[in-house]
Amino acid sequence: MVKTPTSRSSATTRGDQALTSANSAETAADGTANAKRPRILGLDIARGLAILGMIYLHLGHPLWQTKVILSGLPAALFAVIAGVTMMLIWTNASARADAHKAPTTQTIAKLAARGALITLIGLVLLPAGGEIQVVLVVLGATMLATAWVPPLPTAAKVALLLIATAAATWRYAPLELPLPYPHLAWVAYILAGMILFDVYVGKDGTGAGGVIKITTAIACLAAAIGFYLRFQTDLPGWARATGHTGVLGEIVLSIAVAAIVLHLSLIVGRRVKATNPLVALGSMALTVYILHVLTALWWQTHVALHSDLWAAAFIAAFLAFAWAWKKLAAGPARKLFAGQGPAERCVAQVVRLITGERGARA
Repeated sequence: MVKTPTSRSSATTRGDQALTSANSAETAADGTANAKRPRILGLDIARGLAILGMIYLHLGHPLWQTKVILSGLPAALFAVIAGVTMMLIWTNASARADAHKAPTTQTIAKLAARGALITLIGLVLLPAGGEIQVVLVVLGATMLATAWVPPLPTAAKVALLLIATAAATWRYAPLELPLPYPHLAWVAYILAGMILFDVYVGKDGTGAGGVIKITTAIACLAAAIGFYLRFQTDLPGWARATGHTGVLGEIVLSIAVAAIVLHLSLIVGRRVKATNPLVALGSMALTVYILHVLTALWWQTHVALHSDLWAAAFIAAFLAFAWAWKKLAAGPARKLFAGQGPAERCVAQVVRLITGERGARA
């Protein structure tokens, strides 16, 4: 006798199914798919939270304490998830590769091409940024600089993370004022994301077992200390945890918060559908970010510079847009929308053109 699944379990299964194995605006840019691997909706949730956090900090009018707590964290989370995504692309490419042919050269070329394209998009958006420091420039440049790292063993990535953190601290600790996006710190965030992939996701999608809980516990302790330090003013330069300082204190806090958010998002992602508005927004984060930058300058110039009400309205509008797009992508128009946002699909096509890949479906 064959038992039929309950409605709850079937809904969960549908929510975990993948449109593609590429996961996010950035994975979609790789332009490849792995039908055997379910989409990791938790990554979309984490990425969506990062985008919403940036939108709120750009448009909202938070209390001073809230701004101190949140400053720099959404952007750092975005970078960490980008590192996770780069590892996911590498893992999927390795799974598709022939047993006697490593995917090294072509996959590194894809990762580098994606980084270059995202940098170019960021540079094009700079004139429209206004008060917004366009994150895509430093994100793309860092992805380009670290495209060769995914095939390295975890121990080598940890060593590189320590080197990047030390270099960033040495470079930025003497500075009295924070920078918009300290590049060396972003190298550390991308590398941390690659390591967190090994911890929370892994090649088989189950992560590193008991190491997951230990990592999250350590991250909670580090985050508590980091948030305390954010409100301390008499600290040596290297220990500051203030947003955008790019030194040891901030890097540890940002990575710890990203680890906690990633863990919780992966748990929630197993229980939601792909058409959930936050999941949908996270799966087309590049498109939403571009729309945010293009609309924010006019809005802040002609309507309101900072307003919690309008920030909430923009967030609701972007969630509705992403949800509607995903609904169309899952319906009769799925061939037109291809399960991606327009920016993601364009980047995917250009990456395939640059790397000479044929026949891969985005």
